[in-house]
Amino acid sequence: MAVARRVKRPLADFARDELFRPLGIESFRWASTSEGTPDGAAGLQLSALDMLRVGRMALQGGRWQDRQIVPQRFMREATSRQVATDFPPRGPAQLWGYGYLWWTASTRDEDLPAFAAAGYGGQFIHVVPALDLVAVAQTEQQSRAIAARTSALLRDFV
Repeated sequence: MAVARRVKRPLADFARDELFRPLGIESFRWASTSEGTPDGAAGLQLSALDMLRVGRMALQGGRWQDRQIVPQRFMREATSRQVATDFPPRGPAQLWGYGYLWWTASTRDEDLPAFAAAGYGGQFIHVVPALDLVAVAQTEQQSRAIAARTSALLRDFV
């Protein structure tokens, strides 16, 4: 809602024109609030290929091809720990936490910084910048336990 007020446009229109279209994302579904506006923090459904595009853009500091889609400084802050979480870290504790809609973590054995988006219906984007790696997964959310197992598989083995 804050973004929509700031840009004086509906959030879905702004996202489509400024983020999705430049990334080549043609189709998306976004759950609405009771007021009929997209829930800016949740409910977005993308294909696996489109999730990969978002992950690659984040890996590249907000750039896609030759265009800065999201300001580099914001992407750096969004994918860096802003608050600690109560998740038990496996690796350097200072790497584990939450940025701006991105979880921060480390790889299983090398303790490389990583970040991840965990989303609607069991969608996951895991990024390890030092390895130039983006991995995505989608599950049919039947339960939080299934989505948690999918995320753990990505985190632990990819």
